[in-house]
Amino acid sequence: MNKNIKHILLVLFVISSYSVIEPVKYINLTNSKVNAETTSFYLKNLSMSDADIDFDSDKTYYSVNVDDSVNEVKITAKPKSDDAEVQINGDVVDLSDKYRKLVDLDDGENVIKIEVVNNEGKSKTYTLIVTRGNSNSAEVYLSGIKLNNGIINFQKETKSYDINVKSNIDKINIKATPEDKNNTITIDGSPVTEDDGYEQTVYLDKGKNEIIVQVENKKEKKRSYKLNITREDDSNGIQAQDNIYLDFIKLSDAELNITKAETLYNVKVKETVELISIHAEPENNKYMVEINGDAVEESEDYTKDDVRLHEGKNEIKIKIEDLSGKKRTYVLNIYRGEMPANVNDASNTGSKNGEATKINQWVQKNNNWQYNDATGQPLKNTWFYDRNAGRSYYLKADGNMSTGWLNLNGSWYYLNVSGARQSGWQLINNEWYYFDSEGKMKTGWILDNSKYYYLQVNGSMAKSATIKGYKLGADGAWIK
Repeated sequence: MNKNIKHILLVLFVISSYSVIEPVKYINLTNSKVNAETTSFYLKNLSMSDADIDFDSDKTYYSVNVDDSVNEVKITAKPKSDDAEVQINGDVVDLSDKYRKLVDLDDGENVIKIEVVNNEGKSKTYTLIVTRGNSNSAEVYLSGIKLNNGIINFQKETKSYDINVKSNIDKINIKATPEDKNNTITIDGSPVTEDDGYEQTVYLDKGKNEIIVQVENKKEKKRSYKLNITREDDSNGIQAQDNIYLDFIKLSDAELNITKAETLYNVKVKETVELISIHAEPENNKYMVEINGDAVEESEDYTKDDVRLHEGKNEIKIKIEDLSGKKRTYVLNIYRGEMPANVNDASNTGSKNGEATKINQWVQKNNNWQYNDATGQPLKNTWFYDRNAGRSYYLKADGNMSTGWLNLNGSWYYLNVSGARQSGWQLINNEWYYFDSEGKMKTGWILDNSKYYYLQVNGSMAKSATIKGYKLGADGAWIK
């Protein structure tokens, strides 16, 4: 979650469909430059011992099987940028570790999260589901999945579903009922309970959305179901876009701060600007790129020079396509001179006292962070999974984002200063705590990287002590 709302020097930059960035005046087409989203928070490769992974940096979900005799695997996750930080299940790995971590496996399914964060705080999360032995032997299932939009023909043995919804559906209610009420359920990374009706509202980007629903029993055996929900994108005649993206868009020397969820941008330039160059860098150099019908190549730096602007509105279409036929189209409405006053109204943001109400984005109110839904109202009393950050946050009864310790439904969670829910080992006030993949604080004995540790009633790790006859070292590990 990038909470610093970026002001692009001399740009009026309005995202027209489902979010608004605070505006400034003009694009300076001579010397301004703003940092944009790059592939610096992508993995270069992902591999593991005992199984092969067909890795593609654009693909974020993988499922592999290993033999029942395999009780741990070595995960290697190398980032594209040496400056990026990599976490595997919450633990940082770096060049000194050769970006590797040894992960213990339970019987059945194991969800491993790999997060890459660049030096600007932008991140991407990869999900690896490793099934140890025959997944059917886990005997943990959902009895049903229901959606308030779209059609799903649920079969408990079927683990992947393709669902289509209309472009006006920006959120979906998912109900996942376990066969055994003693089992725990997570939907898109957030836990749900019987008190919640096993339901969770998930916000949808235009195009394809991958949502994981997981059920786990008391023996920590798990089963995951994947929902591939495609939300149509009918703005400007563009239908159901695929999950391939541009890295950035640059107009002459000014970069636009593009987001993956949006394909339509309104930009205002000075009335004196008659010619501009457009640079559209794809995330993958194997993509084909067209700007207003003309192909641009890597050898041309993916740039179309001397694009003439008429006074008023100029529509520029940028199309990308990969080798498998996946496509995405971006539309730039470049206004030379005045931008019509009704442009913001067309984005369905609404207004209050002449100011646009921000939707589907983080906003700051009285020095607190809140997240506004599609109606402009703050989320309350709920977990929220931010797809851009790849992190979960909790919004309290007043709508404010929670930080620090949080007690919810009998479980303790810890949210760092940015509000992100933590997992794995965390050093808090000079004491070590361990949080599972759902962010719940653990107590008692745990096994991590083939070592046993004891977590006291308050969750802090015991060290240099003897627990029930077992001696623990200064690092907290049991001395065998």
